[in-house]
Amino acid sequence: MKESSAKKARRGFSFKFEASWLKEEGFGDVLKQYWDESQKHNDPVGDIEKAFESHYSGVYKTVEPRREEIDSCLGAMGRRVSDSMNEKLQKEFTKAEVEMALKMIGPLKSPGLDGFGANFFQQSWSIIGDDMSEAALKVLNGDGGLIGLNGGKFVVSLRGMKGPQGLGARVQSDCKKYLGLPAMVGMSKYNTFRGIKDRVWEKVYNWKNKFLSPAGKEIVLKVVVQAIPNYHMNVFKLPKRLCNEMFALMARFWWGFKKNYKNIQWCSWSKMGRSKNEGGLGFREFDSFNNALLAKQCWRVLKFPQSMASVVLKEKYFRYVDMLKANIGQRRSLIWRSLWGSLNLLRKGLLWRVGNGHNIRIWGDKWVPRLFSYSIQSPVKGLHADAKMRELMVEEGGEWNEEVVRNTLNEENANLEIKGDVSERKDEEWKVLWQLKVPRVVKMFLWKALIDSLPTRKNLVKRRIVVKSCYPICESEEESIGHAIWNCVSASDVWNEIESPVQKWGCTEWDLFVVWAKMVENLSQEQLEFVATVMRKIWLRRNQFVFENVFIDPKILFKQVVDSLVEFQLA
Repeated sequence: MKESSAKKARRGFSFKFEASWLKEEGFGDVLKQYWDESQKHNDPVGDIEKAFESHYSGVYKTVEPRREEIDSCLGAMGRRVSDSMNEKLQKEFTKAEVEMALKMIGPLKSPGLDGFGANFFQQSWSIIGDDMSEAALKVLNGDGGLIGLNGGKFVVSLRGMKGPQGLGARVQSDCKKYLGLPAMVGMSKYNTFRGIKDRVWEKVYNWKNKFLSPAGKEIVLKVVVQAIPNYHMNVFKLPKRLCNEMFALMARFWWGFKKNYKNIQWCSWSKMGRSKNEGGLGFREFDSFNNALLAKQCWRVLKFPQSMASVVLKEKYFRYVDMLKANIGQRRSLIWRSLWGSLNLLRKGLLWRVGNGHNIRIWGDKWVPRLFSYSIQSPVKGLHADAKMRELMVEEGGEWNEEVVRNTLNEENANLEIKGDVSERKDEEWKVLWQLKVPRVVKMFLWKALIDSLPTRKNLVKRRIVVKSCYPICESEEESIGHAIWNCVSASDVWNEIESPVQKWGCTEWDLFVVWAKMVENLSQEQLEFVATVMRKIWLRRNQFVFENVFIDPKILFKQVVDSLVEFQLA
C-alpha cells in the first residue's frame, strides 16, 4: 500500500542518489523517460518568488553615481586588469565549459540538496547534458534563476518509482550521519551506537566455525571484527554495556557456538586479552582501547595546537588553561566529554624529555624514566619546592651539575642515568613460543596447554561434565595436562625415543609450564619446534584412542612429526 506524501514528509526522509544504480540494467531508458516527462511541466514563478524578487530588488538598488565620482575614487589605484583580461572575463560561459567543470568534480563527492552526486550527471550526460547545460548557462550568463530549474520535478519523479522496473531508490533520514558518524546523539548512547554491535554480529555469524581453525578465528577477530568500532572509538566514548556485549560475541565465536547451545569457555576473556608475551592472545579489551584512542586524540590536540580541531576545542572548552588542566565545563558535547574522560590516562603516560630544563619542576613532574613513579620522591632539600630542572644543570652546555645534583637529591636518585628507556619485563617462555617456525595450529595448541585450557578429564570434572577424572590410557592417575603430555607412562615412551631431544630427562614434573620453561632454557629453537609438534601429536593420539580406540606407536608418531615439520618448512 502506497504511503501518502504528507506521511513521508512527516518522517523527514530525503532523497539520495546511489552510485550503484548506474550499473542497473535499463537505467538509461528509465532516466530518459522520466527526464523528458519532467520537462513538460514547467511551473510558473509563484507569488512567494515574486515577493522575494520585488523585496530584494529594492534592497540592493542604489542611486547610480556619476562617472566623475567613480574616477575620483579609483584614481589612486593602479590598473591590474588589462583589456584582454577584461574581455575574457566578460565572455559568456559555454556548454563545453560546463561539461569540463562537471568532469573535474570527483564522482563520489557529497551530493547536492537534491540527492544527486556528480557520478549521476557524468554517467548520464549523453541523455541530460543538453537540458542541464541550458539551465546552468541561463544562471551563469545572467538570463535566469535557480528557482526555474526542473531538478525538483525530476527528483519527485524518481522518488515515486516502485518495483524492479525502477532504479531501486532508497531514502534515508535527513542529517542522520556525517562522515559515517552520528550527527546527533540522543539520551540513549547505547541505542545510538548499537549498530556497531549489529555489524560485529553480522561478521561473526557469517563465518562458519567448522571451516576455521583456532588460528583462523584469531585472524578473523583481530583483523575484521576488532577493526569495526575503531572509527567511532576515535571520536566517542562507547557505552560499557555495548563493549561488553561485543566482547561476548567475540568469545562465543572463539569458543564455538550454535543456536540455543553454548560451548565451554576454558579461559576468561580478560586473560586472553593480555599480550602474547604475558600468556594471552592479545585480543583488545574494547573499553580500554577506546580510552587509549581518545587519549591519542588529546595528545594530538597538545601536539598540534594550530590545527582547526585544536583551536575550536580550546576556544570553546579551555580558553584560558592548558588542556590537561581543563574542567569538563557546562553544556559540553559528547565529543568533549569523551576526550575529557581520557585525560587521566594521558596524564599517567606523559613523561617530560629533559632539554634545557626551563619548564620541568624537579619535584612533582614526571621526568625520570628509570623510576617506577617517573618522578623524584625524595624530600625537598637545598632548593625551593617549585625549583626547575635548569637549576640542576650547568648554565652552558646543558650538562648536569654533579655537585648540585648530589646536594639536592638522595644518593639513589643522584646516581640514576637520566637518559634511557623504561625497562620492560618480558616472559621469555611466551616470547619463544610465538617465534617458533611451526604451523599456527601447533602454537595455538601449546598456548592452550600451557594455560591449562584443554578439555582434560580433570577440567571436565571441575565443570561437572564427567564424573571420573582418571586418564583414559593408563587409568591410574588423574588426567591433568601435565600428566597427559609429559609424565604418563604412555607419554614417557614417546619422549624416551632415540630421536627425542629430551630423552634423558626425568618425567616427574606435573606442571607443564615448568617443563616448558626448562626446555626454553636448555634447547635450541629447532629442538623446541620439534618438541612443540610432538606435544600436539601426543594429545591427538590421546583423542584418537578415546574416540576411535586406536593407539599409535611412538616410532610412527615421531615419523609423522618429522614429515609435518619438513612439509611446513618447505612450503
